[in-house]
Amino acid sequence: MALEGGVRLEVSDTGQGLTPEESRRLFTRTNHQDARHRSGLAIVQSVVSDHHGRISVESAPGKGTTFRIELG
Repeated sequence: MALEGGVRLEVSDTGQGLTPEESRRLFTRTNHQDARHRSGLAIVQSVVSDHHGRISVESAPGKGTTFRIELG
């Protein structure tokens, strides 16, 4: 999806979704082995931010998840 002067990328699924608490913690760095995906998302957030962009998540239990990356 194009934005004025930029680009928005959306990736969605119809999986189990995330609770509000899980969504809040997604972009937090952690050292726990079982939370590697959160560390990875923290790195993605850092890279997107370095390019003056923004990443966000919208999710609800039982309804799936959408990630949005906006650049530009």
